[in-house]
Amino acid sequence: DRRQPATALSAASERARDFGDGGGTFMADFEEACAERGIPLYALPPRSPLLNGGVERSNRTFRDEFYGLPSLLADSLGAMRHKPAKALDIYNTFRPHHSLKGLTPMAYINHTYLEGAA
Repeated sequence: DRRQPATALSAASERARDFGDGGGTFMADFEEACAERGIPLYALPPRSPLLNGGVERSNRTFRDEFYGLPSLLADSLGAMRHKPAKALDIYNTFRPHHSLKGLTPMAYINHTYLEGAA
């Protein structure tokens, strides 16, 4: 589905930079969508978690706090599709993050960028 990379990019600012490890199902579509919007991409070397610590940490958090839960089991694929989106919402809007001094990512963005710009 070619809409997924474009949807992910629609929330990015025009000055955003994205880092990737060169993998993924939608990489060609994602690269094309970034090029169309003038967003530079920087490929990280394989097996370099020190350069990609934020993503590695979020992967670990999801593995520990979401994927291992018995409540992840669902009766249908449709019901299952809702669960990752709900977990991501909790991660970004309700769960405090130590690296953000106890703020949620959304509270940090609001405080740092939106309130600071006013």
